[in-house]
Amino acid sequence: MGNTNNRLVIKIAGSAGQGIKTAGLIIAKTLKRAGYMTFGYTEYPSLIRGGHNVFQIEVYDENMSSVSTETDILLALDQTAINLHYRELTKTGAIIYDENAITISPDVLAELNKNEVVLYPVKLMDKAKNAGGNVLMKNTVALGGLWKVLNMELTLIQPLIEETYNKTKEMIALNLKCLKEGFESFTVSKQFVTKLSSKEEFKDNIIITGNEAIGLGAIASGVRLYISYPMTPASSILSYLASEGPKYGMIVKQAEDEITASIMSLGAAHAGTRAMCSTSGGGFDLMTESLSLAGMTEIPFVCILAQRPGPATGAPTWTAQGDLNLAVFAGHGEFPRIVIALSDASDAFYLTSEALNLADKYQTPVLVLTDKYLAESNFSIPKFNMSQIKINRGKILHTGEGDESTLRYEITDDGVSPRWFPGDKIATFLANSDEHTAKGYSTENAAEMSTMIEKRISKEKTILNYLPEPSIIGDPISSKLSIISWGSNKGVIMDAIRQLEKEGINVSYLHLTYIWPLNTASLSKYINESKNCVIVECNKTSQLACLIKRQTCLEIPKKILKYDGRPFTYEEMLSKLKALL
Repeated sequence: MGNTNNRLVIKIAGSAGQGIKTAGLIIAKTLKRAGYMTFGYTEYPSLIRGGHNVFQIEVYDENMSSVSTETDILLALDQTAINLHYRELTKTGAIIYDENAITISPDVLAELNKNEVVLYPVKLMDKAKNAGGNVLMKNTVALGGLWKVLNMELTLIQPLIEETYNKTKEMIALNLKCLKEGFESFTVSKQFVTKLSSKEEFKDNIIITGNEAIGLGAIASGVRLYISYPMTPASSILSYLASEGPKYGMIVKQAEDEITASIMSLGAAHAGTRAMCSTSGGGFDLMTESLSLAGMTEIPFVCILAQRPGPATGAPTWTAQGDLNLAVFAGHGEFPRIVIALSDASDAFYLTSEALNLADKYQTPVLVLTDKYLAESNFSIPKFNMSQIKINRGKILHTGEGDESTLRYEITDDGVSPRWFPGDKIATFLANSDEHTAKGYSTENAAEMSTMIEKRISKEKTILNYLPEPSIIGDPISSKLSIISWGSNKGVIMDAIRQLEKEGINVSYLHLTYIWPLNTASLSKYINESKNCVIVECNKTSQLACLIKRQTCLEIPKKILKYDGRPFTYEEMLSKLKALL
């Protein structure tokens, strides 16, 4: 096995419509059930139809979740797959390819032979026909061939074939025949051997994307209206909840645009319903007026902001962390907000729930940052613990708990006023977009305006006192390198740190989940104690470093930045960190 750190990398590549994602998930789920940790990463172009698609399955025997530069087995379904990926093959790797669709040139063949890459040509269509199948079953033949190369029992993958192609008994039977045909097609001249060992603890994991975990978090936390306009990479939250949400009493609606989505979310929250919306950067630009409206009226507003490269349309199906400034500073006027950055699928579930609680508790916008890499990657994680989901609706009054003298925007010590819903027999008030009094009536009185602005802004201190400290791994004083980062970089950083520690190199790591309001005390202490501090971000201008400098006056001179639409790979991160030692 060529890859380091006990990992096996399988890449399926071909044209859109060839069932690449389906095949990739079958592999990932089968290997998970066999006791391996898996991670699935997908790449596809920003096209309505067509283009080159990739699904990469990372397989480990320890807790890891990063993508590798190298490939051990390439399952190539068209010529482009060979042309683009043959140089990624590790020494002693393998290529399974469709002999009918692919020609390997003499130059490429010489290079592959030099690296001892084994070739397994197979006429996928012919084999599918031999088994009584059709063109749609070529992938099943390829999966059978892959299983032979992996030297694994066919009985491991058969249940997943049955579960995936289960529309009719005939379809199941034909796919199983195609699987066997592919398995028996190869004479494995050189056994592909890995150093991986299966573990019982991984067998009960679930495989889930970040967006699916966000959707489940919303369901578990009592969201009753999910509203959005499709925008990659947030779109699959909408499609997932459209399928699953109504089973749990959720109304799921596709709005005509992002402005409508944000206003409907605010209207529902004002009426007492837990609501949530989502978008990407361009759509969030349109939501900023609604964001300020939520700030003024103190209505809970939760929006998932799924980042992709920009500005303008940018590169819709690729990843970035370029919208941190947008989340922290968007909107006109001054009002508090909370910005949370997700790092993996577990975060996506639990922190979606926490975001909804925070919005209700502090009656303020909560923006949840994710990105394409996190949103659409397939994580293998332990099953969610529902006992950790606690619903907190905040200072909600009910009929009988107040009277006509109760003030909706009452000045309080913590800045949070009592709240009730239309129809409750408590007191009339205006949810007014103009500056207003404690009753909600419009005012332009200087003293009343100042008092209300101070009341709203005072919530920021209350929120900051509640939010947890950043998570810190290791001791910055004794570390040779101290890392600061946020969001989906966490997985690759943690994988690199584990390898550095195996090599006797001490590394500390501060990971920021709650970006705003920013906890400066522990952050400043960490930076001041660090001898060799570096920040890691997927943007060009190091937006988090700039925010930290703005709030603490501390400069982080060393930066590892990436902004080509791709996530950091494991080898890349390890190399860049070692270069700073």
